[in-house]
Order: sequence, then C-alpha cells, then structure tokens
Amino acid sequence: MVFTFGTPFALLTSMIEMLANQRFLANRFDEALPLYNELVDAGRITTSIRRRQLVCEIVAGDLVTAASRALALLHDNPNGLLQFEPGDDCPCEWLIQYLTESDLSFSGRFRVALLSLYGCGVSARKQFDELYRTADRELSSLAFQLLHELEEKLPCESGTVS
Repeated sequence: MVFTFGTPFALLTSMIEMLANQRFLANRFDEALPLYNELVDAGRITTSIRRRQLVCEIVAGDLVTAASRALALLHDNPNGLLQFEPGDDCPCEWLIQYLTESDLSFSGRFRVALLSLYGCGVSARKQFDELYRTADRELSSLAFQLLHELEEKLPCESGTVS
C-alpha cells in the first residue's frame, strides 16, 4: 500500500477524533479535552470539534478559556452554536440541571450561561446580562463581551440568529 504524504496524518487525526468523540459521548470530558486540543493544534478545526471542546472546557471549569472559545465560535459561526439541537450529542441539558441544582456560585452560574448558548441564545443572553455586573473583573468582562456578541446575533427576543 502506498501512502501519500498527507494520508498518515489524516488517518492519525481521524483516529484521535474518533477517540475524543468516544470519550465525549461517555461523559469523560477530562479525557476528551486534551484530544480535542490536539486536533485543533493539528489544524483540524470543525464546528463540531469546537463545540465539543467548549463543553469540555466548561466542565473542566476553565471559564476564561471557555468564554474565550465561546466568543470566537459566536463570532465565526453563530449558527453552529446558537441553533444547535440540544439532543444531537450535547450533554448540556443534564449538565445545566446538575449545575443549577448543585452550584449556585458565580462560576456555576457562569458555566450554566455558557452551556445555555447551545440552542438557547435568549436564555444565555439574560444570564450574561445578570453576570457581567459581578465583582470578578475578568469573568465580568468576558460576560459583557458575550452579552454584546449575543445582542448582535440575536437582536430580538425570539432567538432568531441574524
């Protein structure tokens, strides 16, 4: 069998993506995150990979990185995030429920707001509007930026992306 220069690399990244997706679907986000990071570093940047990487970052609790990734995704492809079907492959519904019941801190509410971006921009916009007025300067700034981006993408209350 003869391989061209790009074929082994493409095969390797495909295998890494399959492994990352398996970990993600098994809710093993801590194991999936480094694999998604590796894919992005290798230049394999799809909306699906970016969405899953974002969920892993949110679960990991790295809110600054997660908020920055959410901003970039909203800017580059708002439909890829805001019009995402909740049942597709995102564990957001049960994660939101779990965090809402177990973590009422600022970071827990921030994580819920980030997860609410998946398919419900109006809900996320309301949550970021409440969060950006808090004492945490860095996250408040990111919440304000996310709120601003959502206001641009969702000019009306219906949740329709412009």
